[in-house]
Amino acid sequence: MPSRPSLALVLVLLGGSAAGRARAQAIASAAPTVGDGGNDRWSMQGDLGATLASRSNTASTSVTLARAQALGISVDRGFGQLHLFARGEANAWRDRRDDGSDDFVLVFDLGVGARFDFGGGRLRSSVAAGATLLAVPGDVDTAGTVGAFVDVRPVGFAWRLGPGVRLGVVPLSLTLAVPVLTGIPLVSIQYRTTIFAERDL
Repeated sequence: MPSRPSLALVLVLLGGSAAGRARAQAIASAAPTVGDGGNDRWSMQGDLGATLASRSNTASTSVTLARAQALGISVDRGFGQLHLFARGEANAWRDRRDDGSDDFVLVFDLGVGARFDFGGGRLRSSVAAGATLLAVPGDVDTAGTVGAFVDVRPVGFAWRLGPGVRLGVVPLSLTLAVPVLTGIPLVSIQYRTTIFAERDL
């Protein structure tokens, strides 16, 4: 039968060991893991954006719904809160001619950008820039010209759906596409609302 001091010492050691294991488990469960919101990971994102309401360039129509649409994909590498990514998108827009028909334009954008996550990974801001190729020209332009684009997303919201899977929305972003730089420049200024789905690789 151990003495009282020895028994007390054993109980203290067992209690300290159990408390240490519980603390280690709590820290491990709270820490982000790679592939599920961890600091260093690859991820892929697909998004769909549109201008909900924008001004038309004709006198007959003052406001146009969904005048511009974009379908994009990004590959992202995370470094803590900072993310670097490559982005490609198909960007189309239309304007109503005076005779009532639509003038349709399609460009392909390819660029790189940076994103900063905050608010525990639930909020994000990003900027991207690169080249844009005029694939389907309007009335006065020629296909194949190359210009530039800039995409600024001040704040986006992301929600975790499962391990490594997120769904989000960017309420308002600014995209400036200039596929024709010479002569009379072709300029499209788009204020988009975008939804996106993201998965860790």
